[in-house]
Amino acid sequence: MNENQTTQNKNLIECKTCGAQMAKSAKACPSCGGKNKKKSLIKIIIPLVIILVLGALYAVKVMNVNSTDAILKVNGTEYSWTEYKDLYHNYYLNGKAIEFSEEFVPANATYTGEITKISNAIIGETMNGNIPTKNTLMKYEIIIDDGCTYSFTYNYYDQNDYDFSHLSVGDTVTVNGAVTEDNLFPTNRIEEYLDAKLKIEGTLEGITKE
Repeated sequence: MNENQTTQNKNLIECKTCGAQMAKSAKACPSCGGKNKKKSLIKIIIPLVIILVLGALYAVKVMNVNSTDAILKVNGTEYSWTEYKDLYHNYYLNGKAIEFSEEFVPANATYTGEITKISNAIIGETMNGNIPTKNTLMKYEIIIDDGCTYSFTYNYYDQNDYDFSHLSVGDTVTVNGAVTEDNLFPTNRIEEYLDAKLKIEGTLEGITKE
């Protein structure tokens, strides 16, 4: 067999329908008209690979959006929010909740993200259900990336001293405050407990618009 015959044979395949020889690049068999199934398979595989790659990229994006990339510092040691939660779970499951409170609470927390919701409401004591008293408090709360809640309280009669007009949904901000035991895992439902979202308490001065 000469070199030309060898090269020619490499460019030929057997028709899956009738068994005749046909070119690899042929769309259909010249003998029976059957489609080149190998070529059709490639047409299926390539789009499938593209879909899988795009799906993986989307999944990574969703995970990054939903994750709370916060830094918590306790006695000079830094933890991510996930590491801090895992630490709490390990102490709690081993009956050392008190030890955790003594060693790791409160924790200073820093988070940067986009404001997705803002609320400001009356809390605390009121008279006759709607008349403020000297003990009535206001609660200012912003949700960042739907995964971090930053809040602080102030007296109802001091509200003229607080201006929030520079903040709006869509702004990118950095917040600094504390994670306390009261707002660490305020739930008895196990699924919410394990997937607790970050809650930081602070002041208006703790919000910095980027």
